[in-house]
Amino acid sequence: MAYAIGGELTLLDLTGVYPTRAGTSMLISSGSRPRARAWSRAFYAAYPEIQGLYYGSSMHGSSPALALYERARPALPGAPLLHRALADAALKLTLRQAASTLGYLLL
Repeated sequence: MAYAIGGELTLLDLTGVYPTRAGTSMLISSGSRPRARAWSRAFYAAYPEIQGLYYGSSMHGSSPALALYERARPALPGAPLLHRALADAALKLTLRQAASTLGYLLL
């Protein structure tokens, strides 16, 4: 599976039946972090062409999420499009909206 972010990425798709076929389950996206890291290391070693993982976020309703390896660096932009501290007043409204969507209290 390939996705364009700044360039093209080759990602291992963990959203379908592959995790089960590989001997794990969707718990690698929502379970123990040490277990997920161990599986990631195994995928990294087994598939030297992949630049990261494409998986369903356990924190955002299985929305698409990426975990990128250092192999993805050439496909990423050289500099961020926007760089601001979270304390920057320009981000206050955006952060309030995000917190509200998640039901979080922004202090």
